[in-house]
Amino acid sequence: MSSRFEADPEKEKTTLPVKMKRLTLDIPESLHRVIKRKAVEEGVAMVDMLRGLMEKEYGDGNQ
Repeated sequence: MSSRFEADPEKEKTTLPVKMKRLTLDIPESLHRVIKRKAVEEGVAMVDMLRGLMEKEYGDGNQ
């Protein structure tokens, strides 16, 4: 019998928190609309989509 309070091995994996920094960009409204539309079509937040693009271009910073 399984208890809902049973330890979840996935949750027990320890990962160090990543310190985040804020980046502010001024972009044209037309570019913002294109990015927003693409994010909506893909069902992701703009921030997650843009972070992924930057990580793809520049790496995750752990080199």
